[in-house]
Amino acid sequence: MEDIGATATNRGVSPQGWRKLARDSGGAANGPERDGKRPRSAARVAHVVTGPGGEFLAWSDTLSAMIGRETSAMPRTTRSWLELAHPEDRRRLRRVAIETARTGKGAELEYRLQRGPRDWLRLRHVMEPLVSEQDASGARRWLNTLQDVTEAKQAGPVLPASAEQYRATFEQAAVGIVHSSLEGELQLVNRAFCLMTGYPRAELA
Repeated sequence: MEDIGATATNRGVSPQGWRKLARDSGGAANGPERDGKRPRSAARVAHVVTGPGGEFLAWSDTLSAMIGRETSAMPRTTRSWLELAHPEDRRRLRRVAIETARTGKGAELEYRLQRGPRDWLRLRHVMEPLVSEQDASGARRWLNTLQDVTEAKQAGPVLPASAEQYRATFEQAAVGIVHSSLEGELQLVNRAFCLMTGYPRAELA
């Protein structure tokens, strides 16, 4: 089997699961970057294959770098993974995990996960059943895709703040400022421009 840079406690993962891991993890190679030393920029996506009882059967090398843990300190079960979730998100994550196991349907959610004493990741977690891995009792193995969206979430509030700052600068500027269309129609004018022209804003734009 081709080495896709995944660590496994049980190599009994189907080709379907391994192909998914290889395709989405970019074929991460084993080497000196393992044990949590891979650059965080290379660990934005990770995968875990879990068994019917919540045991971790295999995971991509990017997972240890993502959560900042060496292989020896990696969680081995869904229960231990839940312990890393933020206390405010833990119950919701547990509820979704139980529901997916009960219904056999996939799910997606976001939550915070501890990465060090004071560092919290914001993860997007997609749970997908591996249909070919269903046994006679109906129990399934699951492919869990984890995406680190921390930076995207942190950048989100910046845009409204920047827009608000621009509006304040636009309106309080000492010089007249105008936004116009390509046809020359005035679309937005500031207070200084109204004072310069002697026209109220309603008549200009």
